[in-house]
Amino acid sequence: MDIELERRIELLEWQRDNAMRIRCPLVAKKYQRMIDKLAKESRNRSTDKTEARGNDYRYSNQDNQQV
Repeated sequence: MDIELERRIELLEWQRDNAMRIRCPLVAKKYQRMIDKLAKESRNRSTDKTEARGNDYRYSNQDNQQV
């Protein structure tokens, strides 16, 4: 996970917890949606990186087989 995304998620979690303490469930839900969105974005980035590495491997493997 990116350090920047991780920090943003931690900040949002802190803000969500604060909202829950002062009994603002709608605000807490808003922060939870933001956290979920960032976590999904992070998962997509890591999946894209994994797929990119996998594609590179497949192409290099095909090149080796053709030789």
